[in-house]
Amino acid sequence: MESLTPRQRGLVAAILLAGVLLRVHLVLSLVDHPFFQEPLGDAGAYDRWAREIAEVDFWGKKAFWLDPLYPYALALLYKVAGHRLLVARFVQVAVGAAGSLLLFETGRRLAGFRVGLVALALSVACKTLAFHDACPLKEGLAVALGEAAFFALVTAEDRRFRLLLAGFAIGLCGLLRGNYLIFLPCAAAWTRSWRRALWVLAGGVCAVLPVTIRNTVVEDFVPTTYLLGANLYVGNNPDNTTGRYKPPPFLLRGTAVYEEKGFREEAERRLGRPLRPSEIDRYWRGEAVRYVLAHPLTFAETCAKRLLLLVNRYDLADEYDVYFFEAFSPVLAWLLPVGLLFPFACLGLALGWRRFPLLTVFAASYGASVLPFFMFARYRLPAFPAVFFFAALGLVEAERLARGKPGRELLRATLVLATSFAVVHAPIEAWLDVGHFDTATSHMNYANALLRRGDPTGAARAFEEAMRIRPAMAERASVLYGAGVAQGRSGNLPRAELLLRAAAAREPKDPYPWLDLGLLLLGQGDAKRAAAAFAAGLERAPEERRAHLLLGRALAADHRAEEALRVWREAGARFADAPEFPSACMKLLAGLPGREAEAQAAAREVLRREPRNLEARGLAEPTEGREHDGR
Repeated sequence: MESLTPRQRGLVAAILLAGVLLRVHLVLSLVDHPFFQEPLGDAGAYDRWAREIAEVDFWGKKAFWLDPLYPYALALLYKVAGHRLLVARFVQVAVGAAGSLLLFETGRRLAGFRVGLVALALSVACKTLAFHDACPLKEGLAVALGEAAFFALVTAEDRRFRLLLAGFAIGLCGLLRGNYLIFLPCAAAWTRSWRRALWVLAGGVCAVLPVTIRNTVVEDFVPTTYLLGANLYVGNNPDNTTGRYKPPPFLLRGTAVYEEKGFREEAERRLGRPLRPSEIDRYWRGEAVRYVLAHPLTFAETCAKRLLLLVNRYDLADEYDVYFFEAFSPVLAWLLPVGLLFPFACLGLALGWRRFPLLTVFAASYGASVLPFFMFARYRLPAFPAVFFFAALGLVEAERLARGKPGRELLRATLVLATSFAVVHAPIEAWLDVGHFDTATSHMNYANALLRRGDPTGAARAFEEAMRIRPAMAERASVLYGAGVAQGRSGNLPRAELLLRAAAAREPKDPYPWLDLGLLLLGQGDAKRAAAAFAAGLERAPEERRAHLLLGRALAADHRAEEALRVWREAGARFADAPEFPSACMKLLAGLPGREAEAQAAAREVLRREPRNLEARGLAEPTEGREHDGR
């Protein structure tokens, strides 16, 4: 392979530097955003797990539920640099730049300098990849490792270490996203020699085997994770035919923290016995397969939706939505969208699939591995090394054909490009049941984050924007409740009361809209209506201590002291060790004429439950207190 000229090296260096500066600017523009300071969803789970690995227990005591490589890489970084999320993102930017350089070298060696350079430029300018390089998620690392694997394979020839390294990189990708392992035997077969294939397979085994041994030692034989069955069931069950993620009804919330617990408990409930991780995985795989066999046409239809989502121009988000973040980092709006990238990748694939079987098989195998599950935009990112290469090939070939004489080859290329563009830009969200293509969920998550950070005004605006973007959100009790709390804390009391009453109507068994409504009314001085709201909350949650306490306060404020005392006394009997109820009685009785003896009795009860309560001690022992004061 010919070495690069100084001019060529300068071009490569300039494009790489532009990519690094672009990503650094992106990271810095988003550094103060709540989603980046408090990672949410999978990112939050990885961050918490990494801190636990670094600070508490390196090995852990349970088989892995989530893919372990990214949390362990984060833990190593936290151990060296401390828990600095900004440093972690800059490291991801550096790793992404190294991966882009390897992509350039792979493209140059396979198809020439121009294709390699265009592939490099596409990877630098790609909106989706740039955004995920700046996000606390594993997909950027998966892209870089994939690029390293392709470089090692393309340059290996008969060099055993390169073949071993290629297999090892693929194995590491499998520890980031388990379905990547389907490419390991394909890469081994591509070498066309059983000796070379064994070195590739050995590299993959070297990456995965330590995880398998660790899982077996600490809990159970699990090759990598026991998430496969659960994910398969999420995509293939009677409640989800959208092709997207939709948590089953038995899950409290669709996040990593609740998924592991929810799938374990539901499997054990159905089978009536405790289960090992491998049994949990096997159970949910069986449930998904039974559903598919019972509904083959529905499965085929859902897989077709996933295929359309896989190649669609819209980046479906779970927690981190690139379109939502454009408002906070305008540079994102100027980057290359996948809607322009994918059609040229299809053209390059149509023109070069015979010449470049390795990347063709990878693109096909990875795409096929995603189809049985469900689709998010970041799930297609690990395939982007092949996408960049084929898009670069398509652009270079399109330019060549455009410069030549019109003919059949140009006509075929034009048809492929036009068809691909039509498929990629098809408005499937209007034609099929594939969920919403909007940023409403991101606005809702942002509103909740602002509430936690003490910015109710910003939270109220974000909730209102979520309901404006997707009016159906105004039918969800959780959204109405959050919006009501935000409006109340920001001072818009009439709107807050309207939203909280709507939330209570949507979810009749939920006590919290009533309790927050009561607090709002009590703050306005409307003790009578506040007491009614607290009573409604208490009726729905008799075990909620706060409801008893608040109801008594509202009754006392409404000059219904005897009713308040009755509520608190009944609560004190129900919660035998809670000091707040006799304490509330004590304070109310102390202010009522002729009730000194009852106040002292209440004070003695407080001291029984909370011996260090000085206020109760002074009221329970008034004589001693006066003598002490006289001294």
